[in-house]
Amino acid sequence: ASELRGARNHQWAEPLAAGIGRYLALALGEPVSAAPLLELSVAHFHGSERGAVVLEADWQLRERGAAAPFAQGRFDATIMQDGPGFEAMIEAQRALLDQLLTAAGAAAGGRANQKQPAPTNDAAAMSENASS
Repeated sequence: ASELRGARNHQWAEPLAAGIGRYLALALGEPVSAAPLLELSVAHFHGSERGAVVLEADWQLRERGAAAPFAQGRFDATIMQDGPGFEAMIEAQRALLDQLLTAAGAAAGGRANQKQPAPTNDAAAMSENASS
């Protein structure tokens, strides 16, 4: 009942893990080296032709140098994108990442000092056309 279609002209401009990590560090408003480590195991992060965008991930927060996490959980959410196309899907993916940060921050009881959503101009790096 599922079908995968390659997006020949709309590919991630960097490895997905690096892009998500950079986006979340920007959203925390701190340099990557100062932010708590947010470790993600992403099961699903995709959109559909009908506009449903999904993020399912297990997460852990730990202080740098610490072996044990101080907070952990599972995030599972689906939202509808506002319009057609890849740009709308990227905006929905950004909203899901912001929701993940909010959930992790709430579960961590403030230790994950979330300050603001990452700048919207970062979408260009997330959706840049990797083909030439």
